[in-house]
Amino acid sequence: MAGRKKTFPCGHVGKGKFCHRCVQEEERRRNEEKRKQEQARAKSEWNDRLTAPSVRHLRLNQLPTEAARRMLDVIGELKNGKNYQAFKGKRLKLMRKRDIISIPIGRDHRLICRVRRGQPLEFIAALTHEAYSQRLSSGGWEAWV
Repeated sequence: MAGRKKTFPCGHVGKGKFCHRCVQEEERRRNEEKRKQEQARAKSEWNDRLTAPSVRHLRLNQLPTEAARRMLDVIGELKNGKNYQAFKGKRLKLMRKRDIISIPIGRDHRLICRVRRGQPLEFIAALTHEAYSQRLSSGGWEAWV
């Protein structure tokens, strides 16, 4: 024998002990809230990484997210002792600034560092390849170093 349809307190009509439609809507709403909280947490963590005292002066928030993420990864590995040459970093020999190292981050960005004997790498700037080329051609590294 088939069960009868009834009207639930929410106004929906159906069979069973509770309104399945309202349960699905409630579950969808909870999942949406959870997703928004996760996004807010991830954004907060990202902003904390960008404004950490060791990289605050690099102004990574002005770069595209993927480039900033790669720069943070490279900086982390360099701080852990990995050699800059593993990232195809080069010293500026032609500019007579052998203590300045340029590390390419993708095709469009560069991380500029300074190395001194007996001290860890000092991260000077994170900039686009265009700005790097202009700085290099004008010989203007004196202001940074």
